[in-house]
Amino acid sequence: MRNLRWKIKRTTQLNRRDQTANQRVKHHLRTKQEQNSNLPGQANEKNEIWVAVTRTKNDLAGVFEFDGEVGYFYLYRNQAAEGKRIVSSIHIVSGTPGFEQADVEIRWTAEGAVVGLFIYSVLWAAFDAIHLTKFGGNYRSHGKPEIPDKVASCFQ
Repeated sequence: MRNLRWKIKRTTQLNRRDQTANQRVKHHLRTKQEQNSNLPGQANEKNEIWVAVTRTKNDLAGVFEFDGEVGYFYLYRNQAAEGKRIVSSIHIVSGTPGFEQADVEIRWTAEGAVVGLFIYSVLWAAFDAIHLTKFGGNYRSHGKPEIPDKVASCFQ
């Protein structure tokens, strides 16, 4: 019984850490958007998309941000100093994206080694978080992503 209580307590703590890490990423990127916005309310008038998923260790997050003009997929370090949190980026789209937030998904592999950006359930970009390498990008509707099979197979 004592062991079960400990497991429940630990699971609750981990869930709170996940929520806190996601909130930190969202706050940082929202602040960045507000700083770059020229007019009050401008950020909300664009067709913006923002999706972030932290890995289970809570140290890194995969973040997709489309600001109404350009979209990037970021590997983001949660615990780094301000200005050093974005580890790497991949250009995804410029102009009208051809997809909505509901069409975008970020997934980490079970081991947390690779994070991928899926658009319409197709892997379009990925980061190897161990070797800090990046793959893919440059989304185009009816196009084919340029992801090595070895990386794509991590998600199957």
